[in-house]
This record gives sequence, C-alpha cells and structure tokens, in this order.
Amino acid sequence: MGWINLRESGMKDSLILRFMKEFKRFEILIRDENLRILDKDIRAKVLHAALYDDRKFYDNLDKHNISLLEYTSDSYPENLKNIQDPPLFLYVAGEVKFHERNIGVVGTRKNTVYGKVSCESILKELLEYDVNIVSGLALGIDNIAHEFTLKKNGRCIGVVGSGLDRIFPYESRKLWERIPESGMLISEYPLGSEPLKWNFPRRNRIIAGLSQGILLCESYEKGGALITAEFGFQHDREIFAVPGFINYPSFRGCNKLIRESKAKLVLSGKDIADEFLWERKQKAGAVSGLSSEERKILSLLETEKSLDELIIETRLSAGVVLAILAGLEVKDFIFEIFGGRYKGR
Repeated sequence: MGWINLRESGMKDSLILRFMKEFKRFEILIRDENLRILDKDIRAKVLHAALYDDRKFYDNLDKHNISLLEYTSDSYPENLKNIQDPPLFLYVAGEVKFHERNIGVVGTRKNTVYGKVSCESILKELLEYDVNIVSGLALGIDNIAHEFTLKKNGRCIGVVGSGLDRIFPYESRKLWERIPESGMLISEYPLGSEPLKWNFPRRNRIIAGLSQGILLCESYEKGGALITAEFGFQHDREIFAVPGFINYPSFRGCNKLIRESKAKLVLSGKDIADEFLWERKQKAGAVSGLSSEERKILSLLETEKSLDELIIETRLSAGVVLAILAGLEVKDFIFEIFGGRYKGR
C-alpha cells in the first residue's frame, strides 16, 4: 500500500503532493490522529484509497518488469524533485540507479548529416567522463544520441511520453528493448497510456529535470527541443548548443540561444565536461595493462607530487620516471600541474 492508491482512487496530484511533503509516508497519513484533522470529503477519499485493492496494479507492473518510484522514495533523484511540477510517480524499466553526471541530449526529428556527425563527435568525447545520456527516444537526434551511447557501451536514460508498454515511435522499438539492459526507460504515465501529443512537452521537463546540463544538437526555431532547453534554462541547468550554418533552418534554434546568451557554444565533449569540472574516467581494464612501475607511480599520484618526490619514493632514475610520466600522460591517466607537479586523473 502506498501513495499510488490515492492516484488510483482519483485524487488530484496537487493534493497528493501536499500529503507527501507533510506526512512522508502513506501509512502515517492514515493514522487516526491525522485522519481526524482532514476535511470530511478528503478523509473519505483517503479512507477509500486505504481500502483500495492494489494487487492487480502491482501484478501488472511485475508482469512487465516495471518498478514504481514515488516522489518520497529514497531513490527518487533529488534534482528532479526540486523542479516546478515534479512527477509524483515514475515507472521505470531497468535498474533504478541515478548517477551524478547526466546530460540531456535533444534536437530535431529531421536532422541533417551535419547534426548527426556533430552529435556523435561530441558524445564520443563526453562519454569518456562517465556521463549518462538522457533523451526522449524520438526519431532524429534523440535516437542518434541513444544509439551512439549504446554503441560505445555508455548508459542511457530514455524518457518517454506513453506507458512503458506502448512503444512510440514504433521505429524506436529496438532501443526500448536495449536501454533497460544497462540503463533505464522512464515514464510518468501508467501502463496502458497512449502517446498523446500533450504528453511530450511534459516529458521534456523530466529530461531537463534529470540533467545537470542540456545539449542542443540541432533545432528549428520552434519545437520540443527548444521547450526542453527553455525549461532547463529556467531551472538553472547549463544549456549547450552546437552552432550551425546561418542559412540552415534546422539550426536557427541553436544559433538563437547562443546569440541570446541562453546557451554556451560547444565544439567538443570536453567543453561540457570542463563546465562541471568533471575528470575523465579510467577505462576498464586499462590499469591492468600497465607495467608494475607505471602502476606504482600511478598509485603515488593519487595526491599531487613533484618529479623529485617521485624519484625519492620510487628509487628510480630521473630518466625512467620522466619516461613513465610521459607515457601515463599520453594514456590520459595523469596530468601535469603548473610548476612541474603531477596528479592522477
């Protein structure tokens, strides 16, 4: 028994949210001392919800391997909780696991080759920073972002505008199957919900809410991608845009946001990572391929050290240490700090 019983019993979300914030758990709300202070009509609705038989509802979720995440759950992402009009319930396919680094990627359904190449080029570098890619599974830029991320063994969060048992668009069906294997598909709409046109602007607020930043790869002057970027801008998310040819209608949205200083012009994934001071992840298995001397120096560089300190601590010659440092820097395990000091990434 949980808050979803109130929704299933027909209570409005605004009232459910008020109860969630005040009582934290549904079981606390239905205690006698709390029921007594409620308006008579509202108390009747709460009691009806408490008696609601939710077994069929949860059996249906289990049948489709769907988890229900409530606003009051410890797993509910904090940055989404703090937006205006947060979704009270999230239906999730895949492991419920939200990371700290999330970048929303949005754009037109009618992308150009330039838009596709730009999107993939930026993501190729950005994924080296252990970033989750959040998008909406629409045709065009959304699907390009998801497909490229999966190809590079990255993690996707797909936010959709229908129930998770209603694939839309049908051309995205393979992504619906693949994304939950390593990431998540998310919807605020219960199973059986059709992809109604007004669902998608609301879906866009979830993409923006989950993300620290939003990358606009290609966009006309109007459209869902601009709605997502505008929502993110209003909620203090960093907005990034790929600049496009001035005579391309499909880049007028990007160029306009850059001109109005609502978006930062980006040319690479590193431009985005630098904005958040993110460091690159070390590739799985890469450390095991290093020599014992390389691993020793790498372990010492968990804290910054000078060349002289490394020579003393490793008892290796200056020439050998310098050669190892150069190799580790090329492999992107370490970087040199001003003043001849080094530190691991």
